[in-house]
Amino acid sequence: MVPLDKVEKKAIASAMKKYGISYESKRIIAKKLGISLATLYNKINKYNLEEEEINNEL
Repeated sequence: MVPLDKVEKKAIASAMKKYGISYESKRIIAKKLGISLATLYNKINKYNLEEEEINNEL
């Protein structure tokens, strides 16, 4: 069984790779994931999802 945080991190990284990392892209990602923009930013910080890491995640 895969831990929830790994699934969550991969989902966010995949969405960021697909939609981009701009503010508007993050608004779209948050809406698609069903979370607030603030929650998305908290999770990006929690998982240290930087632009370079997005490309390495997938």
